[in-house]
Amino acid sequence: MKQSLIVGLCGIFFAGLLALPVAAGDGERGGHHRGHHGKMQQVKFVMDYMIEAGDITQAEIDERMAARKALREELKALHDSGDEEAFKEGKLAMKASMKAQRAEIKAYIESHEDLQAQLKEQRKAMKSEYRGHHHEG
Repeated sequence: MKQSLIVGLCGIFFAGLLALPVAAGDGERGGHHRGHHGKMQQVKFVMDYMIEAGDITQAEIDERMAARKALREELKALHDSGDEEAFKEGKLAMKASMKAQRAEIKAYIESHEDLQAQLKEQRKAMKSEYRGHHHEG
């Protein structure tokens, strides 16, 4: 369970890092640009919490980042080779893995009440900062 939790959390962390370039050009809503900056701060916060709790090491995070990077390079190679079927299968497998990893991180957060409270405070502060920054008149 611990190993799959670690894999899941790392995957979410890395997916978020890799999604930043995509999110940067993404989603104008109501005249305000919405990105994943806040979510990435929260994922980093959770990863830091896990390191402090001894549930994961920086070496494990680095290892998962390298594996994630290799998988993305493999998918890119499949896409560039024109093997659309293999690319689609790989992409679907990655999406399923990410969904499982998101569920694992959610379960981890739900099992740690102090982490839940800290995340709630962080979201509250981020929301306050966002409103103050974007709604000054």
